[in-house]
Amino acid sequence: FSGVFPNHSLFNESSTSESSSESEEPKEVESRSEKDTSLTIHFYFVLVVIPCLISVWYSLAMFFPPQTREKYSLVLWDDGELLFDDQGRPTICPRPSICSEGIRQIILVSISRVTAFSSYVFMGVTFLSKMRFTVQYLPSSLKTRIQCFGDKGWNIFVGLAVLHAVAHYIRYIARQDTDQLATMVHISGLVSLLAVSVAVVNDCCKKKIGEFKRSIIHNWLLTMMCIALCYHHKRAMVISLIFFGLWALDSLLRVVVASRSVSVKDLNDIDVKTTDCSVSW
Repeated sequence: FSGVFPNHSLFNESSTSESSSESEEPKEVESRSEKDTSLTIHFYFVLVVIPCLISVWYSLAMFFPPQTREKYSLVLWDDGELLFDDQGRPTICPRPSICSEGIRQIILVSISRVTAFSSYVFMGVTFLSKMRFTVQYLPSSLKTRIQCFGDKGWNIFVGLAVLHAVAHYIRYIARQDTDQLATMVHISGLVSLLAVSVAVVNDCCKKKIGEFKRSIIHNWLLTMMCIALCYHHKRAMVISLIFFGLWALDSLLRVVVASRSVSVKDLNDIDVKTTDCSVSW
C-alpha cells in the first residue's frame, strides 16, 4: 500500500520504523562487542598481566649484586646474589639446588626462576576458577571470564612448569651435578610435574570417562601437586597452601551454606553417553 499511496503517513510510518530498527541493531551489536572486548582487556590486564610483571620483576632481583638492594630498596624487593669469582666469571649460589656458574647456567636458572614465579599467577587463576561458591557472587561479566579462563590458565601453568623443569635438568647436565636428583627438592618437583602431566592427559579423556569422573580425578591430582610443592620450597609451600586453603574453604562453604535438602529420595541411573548432564561435585 505504501507504493500505491506514497505520500500517506499511515503507510510510510511502518516502513520508516522498520528501517530505523534495522539500522539500530548493528550499532547495538557493535557497541556490545566493543564493551565485551574492553572488559576482556581489563580482565587480562588486572588479573594476569600486572601480577605476572610484578612476579617476574621480584624474581629478577636475585641477579643483581648483593649491595644493590641497599641503594634501590624501593624497586628491588629481594636480596641480590650475583657474585664474581677470581676469573671474573659470574656465579649465583644462594642454595645448592640453583647454584650456577657462567652466563649459560645463569640464563638457565633465570628461565627456571621466571617461569616459577609466573606460574604462581596462573595457578591462582586456576584455583579461582574452581571456587564456584565465591565466583557466583561476582558480576556476571567477571564470572564468565574467570570460568572461561580457568582451562587456559591451567594449560599455561602446565607449560610453565614443564619449561621450569627442563631448564633445571639442562643446567644439572651442564654442571654434571647428578647429586641434586636425589634431593627432596627434585623429588617433590618431579612428583608435582607428573601430577600435572597426568591431569592434562585426564582432561583430554573427558569424552571417554565423563565430565564428572574427570573432575574428581583432576581435583585429586591438583591436591597431590599442592602436597608435593610443600616439600619443594618454602615459598612454593606458602603460596600453594594459600591457594589450596581458599579452595578448600570455598568447597566447605558450598557444602554447608549452598546445600539444600530435597524431598525426592529416588535416584535413577543416567546414561552419560546419550544424556548431556553436568554435575558439580
